[in-house]
Formats: sequence, structure tokens, C-alpha cells
Amino acid sequence: MLPAYARAKAKANRIKCVNNLSSIGKAFIGFANDYGERLPWQLTPMRKDYHFGGNYSKGLGPIFSVAAMKGELQTAKILLSPCDAEREASNEDAHKNWASYDVKAKRMIPPSAISYILIEGADTARPSTILSATRNLSTCDLATANWSGADENPIPDHAMSGLNKSQGQIVLADGSAQQSTDADLGPSGKIVKGHINSSGGVTLGKASTAVIGCASDNCIMNPPGWNDDGPYPRPGYILEKRVEGVSTYQVVKVPGWIQWEDAKLAAESAGGHLATITTQKEWTTVRGLPGSHLCWLGGYQVDGADEPDGGWTWVTGEPWECTAWFSVSPNNSGGEEKYLILAHSLK
Repeated sequence: MLPAYARAKAKANRIKCVNNLSSIGKAFIGFANDYGERLPWQLTPMRKDYHFGGNYSKGLGPIFSVAAMKGELQTAKILLSPCDAEREASNEDAHKNWASYDVKAKRMIPPSAISYILIEGADTARPSTILSATRNLSTCDLATANWSGADENPIPDHAMSGLNKSQGQIVLADGSAQQSTDADLGPSGKIVKGHINSSGGVTLGKASTAVIGCASDNCIMNPPGWNDDGPYPRPGYILEKRVEGVSTYQVVKVPGWIQWEDAKLAAESAGGHLATITTQKEWTTVRGLPGSHLCWLGGYQVDGADEPDGGWTWVTGEPWECTAWFSVSPNNSGGEEKYLILAHSLK
């Protein structure tokens, strides 16, 4: 009886998960209906500024913290799959703090509270495109991914406790949600093929299969090189500036050294900001800069956050997802260590 009960419960949870995705799909369709059939990551620059207040980035935290999207969703509970017990505690906190999330104020729902990813190429005028799915994809691209399962050995990083290999859920841009298998994925998959070859809407050409929100709170960049530091003078900071749409990085050394708050102001006065690191490629570039050891980065811990690892965020409001902490960091060993510093070693 027990195995039969477990199978019945797992089946019921998948059905509930499909219902959640249906609600998420309706929320995005409702948003698009109000804004020229554009999803949040497809908005024109003026509308992006209106909704994101200058804090736009293509991540789950900013997108689900847009006031209009919150109005469509109504509750953080919709963002938790019953198949994803690992994220239940974080989602409970997000539910309590739902009213406080506001991308314009750089207060974003944490990705660790969300069981679902978004698909860059979704388009409400292309009904066959995939809009959202469970997060247990093996890669960050529908064209190369399969559904990771909790029954695999070793268990993949993106597996969800209530889904086995070749089990996932999706919702299309027409609002229809369904259970899915590996046969749906890949460039010739039953559903992904229709997604790729769709046409019309607000984009040209084949639909992108890239995943938004693929990086998670388990995303670790290598080698480690982050440490939490206090309000002490350090040799300099990493300045990030956009040049023709591309981020550039520069080590700025300061005679007499500089504290984090002053470095933040200096970077902004120079037309940029303290460097933010959200991908392995960015981390490799910044860490490799000559003289980068003990330079300030654009990460900080919000006041009142749980110590030592709660409430870390970027000065730009980008999602705090991938990290490169040393194994002993963050630790708040000095009692007021709430600023991010780059270190090649802790010796």
C-alpha cells in the first residue's frame, strides 16, 4: 500500500504543479495583453524603465518582483511546485515578505524561492512557444537539455525531489500547461521543435531556446575568491562601465586606500559602478585583472539580514545567484562584515 500511496501522491503533485504553471502562464499573458503583447524581458526601453526603475536584468528575481507581475500572481505560493520540497522553506519566507518585494527599490524575491524557469523565446503571439517550465532542466538551453530526476545517481544539481528522470512540466504561451518528458525536448523534440520554428510576434526569426533563471542559489563559480569584509580601507576597487553595450572592467588603485562606501561613490562618479559578477565568464575576467587582489566589488549585505549569508545583493539590483565564496566565507568574523571584496587568497 505504501508504494502505491507514494505513486498516487507524486501523480497528484505533478497535477498541482501543472495548475501552478497554468496560473503563471495566465499571469504573463495578462501582463503582455496590457503592454503591447510584450513579456517583461521584451519591453521597450521606456517601458522597462517604467516597470523596473533602472534595475532591469534578465533574471527571475527582478521579473517576478515587478509590481504588475505581482498583481497578476497575487501570491508567492504560485511560484513553488509541490514537487520541489527543497525550496519550500525559502518560499514560505517569500510568502511572508511578498508585499515588500519591489524591483524599483532593489528588493527582489530570491530565486531560491522559485521552482520555475522562464524561456527567453516565449512570445504570446506565437502560441506554440514555451513560456515557463519546472527548473529541473539539465542545461540552460531547451535544445540541449533533458529533464533531470531525483532518481538519478549521482543526483543532478537541478533535480527536484518529486520528479524523476524524464519528468517535467511546461506551460506554453497560449496558457496551456502539461506534463512533459524528454521526448518533448531537443531541436527535434515534439514541443521544442514547434517552439523553435514558430514565427510572428515581437521578435524576428526562430525562437530562442535559452533559459532565464537557469543559474540558481547552487551556482558556484571557480576558483573561489570572495570574502565578506568590514568598513575598513582597502587598496582599491573594480570599476565596471558599459562601452557600446559591453561591460568593461578596470582596477582602480587609491592612494591611502578606500572604504567600500566611498568606492561605491567614486565608481558612480566615474560613470560606472562597482563591478557585479553574475557569470563564470565575468568572474574569470575580473579575477584575472592585474592588481585585483583585495579590491572592492559591488556586493553588499542589506541591513538587518540574517548573518552571515542572508540579504546579499548587487548595487545594480541584478539577481544574486552565482557566487565565488571561499569555503569559510561569508562568516561575519569581525561583527560588521557586510561588503564584498575580491581576494586571491585568505592568507
